[in-house]
Amino acid sequence: MVLWRRLDIDGSGEVSLEEFTILMYRVDLASWPEASSPDDIDRVIRRLNAAVEKWHHAGGNWYRMFLHIETTSSGHITFDNLKRFVRGRFLGLNLDLSEMPDDDLRKLWKAMDSSGDMRVPIGLFMAFMRRNGTSVSMHKVTISAAPAMSRQELREVATRLALLLHSWLGQRGIRGPNAAAAVTSPAVWSHLFNFIDADGSGRLTFLEFEGCALDVLKSGSKVSGDELKGLWRAVDVDGSGEATAEEFAVALYRLQIETWPRLGDDALAKLIGLLNAAADKWHRCGGNWYKVLVLCDEDGMHYFPM
Repeated sequence: MVLWRRLDIDGSGEVSLEEFTILMYRVDLASWPEASSPDDIDRVIRRLNAAVEKWHHAGGNWYRMFLHIETTSSGHITFDNLKRFVRGRFLGLNLDLSEMPDDDLRKLWKAMDSSGDMRVPIGLFMAFMRRNGTSVSMHKVTISAAPAMSRQELREVATRLALLLHSWLGQRGIRGPNAAAAVTSPAVWSHLFNFIDADGSGRLTFLEFEGCALDVLKSGSKVSGDELKGLWRAVDVDGSGEATAEEFAVALYRLQIETWPRLGDDALAKLIGLLNAAADKWHRCGGNWYKVLVLCDEDGMHYFPM
C-alpha cells in the first residue's frame, strides 16, 4: 500500500508505465553511493577523461564525449548508455572494474541526475562536466598554432562546410536555402550554431565546433583539422576561445560576400527603381520599404537572409 501511494500520487487509481518506471528508478537510485566530496567526482571525471583522450583523442571535449555515449540522436543519455560506453571495447573506453568500479560510475551518475529523471540531456551533461571537470576541461582552447590561410582558402573551407551542412539539414527535414545560397546564408550557419551550442550558453568553443564538424557533419574527408583551426581563427578574432552566434554567423558570411561585385551609384539606383516598380505592381507598396521587408521576412527575424 505504501508503494502504491507513492506511485499513484494523484489518487486516480491508475499508474502509467512511465510513472512506475521512474519511481522504481528513483528508489534504486536512492540506494546508490554518493560522492563524499567534489574531489570524489573530479577523480572519476579525470579517469574518464584520460580514457577518452587515449581512445578518441578528445580529452576535455565534453561535447564529443556525449556524442560517443549517445548513439541514437535522442539528445539525452541514460546510465546504461554511460556504462556501455565506459565498459565497451569497440568505440568505448574499455575500462574494467579495477580501473573504474561500478560504485564510481554510480556516484557520478547520481550527482549528474540529481533530479532523478532517469535521463540526462546534452545541455545538463555539458554544464555538469564543465562545472565539475574544470581541471581537465578544454572548452576554451585558443588556436594559436592554426596555419596561416588566405581569405580565399578560408572561403573554400567555409563553402565545403556549408554544403555538408546543407545536406545534413535536408536529412533532418529542415527547410533552408538551396545549396548555392546555403554558403552565404546566415540562417544556415545559425542552425549549426544552435545545434552545437549544446549547453545553451549562447557561446561556441572550438572543441564544440570541431566535434560537430567531425562527428555530425562527417567533414573528415572534406575538411582537414588544420583547415578547421584556420577557419576558427577567422571566427574567434579576439582569441577569447569562444564566439557568440552572431560572431560565428557574421564571420563566415563576410568571408563569402567579400568576392561579390559592387554596384556603382547609377547601377544601384536602377536596381532599386526596378524593385520599387515590381513592389508597386504586385503588392501596391511602391516606396514602402517597411512593407517590402515584412513581405520578405517569413520567419519574423526582421532582416533579409540570403
